[in-house]
Amino acid sequence: MSEDSPPRYLRLLDNHPTMVKLNKLAELADELGITILFSSHTTVVYDNEFPNPIEMYDADHGSEYPVSDFPPTMEFVLRYENPEYIKLKEEERIKFEEERVQREKAKQEEIKRKAAEDQRRRELETTRIEMAELARLKEKYGDSS
Repeated sequence: MSEDSPPRYLRLLDNHPTMVKLNKLAELADELGITILFSSHTTVVYDNEFPNPIEMYDADHGSEYPVSDFPPTMEFVLRYENPEYIKLKEEERIKFEEERVQREKAKQEEIKRKAAEDQRRRELETTRIEMAELARLKEKYGDSS
């Protein structure tokens, strides 16, 4: 690109009517305490007066199509996660974790029990071998006791 060719993009000046309108819209959003986040997968509305993020979807297509323009050109629905559902899922997660810990403890106890059982078997086998050797020696040399 040569130095005398015009730039591809130009910046709108602060006093341009479109820039003035967008600044007013941003000021109104700040005043209302609203932030809207657009992404390819979801549109999320944050309201300073509401504790949960609110998702914005096309009313005709359910949660498949997030609203991708503002102001929306279609009917839209707003939804947020039910706190009772979140609480239930957290309780289920805690219960599952407690059960996992109990299963792990039971598994460790079973490993210890088997190890102790194996140790007792080895000790009994050692005693049996020693007793057999003692009996053999007594038979060979006679009982002197």
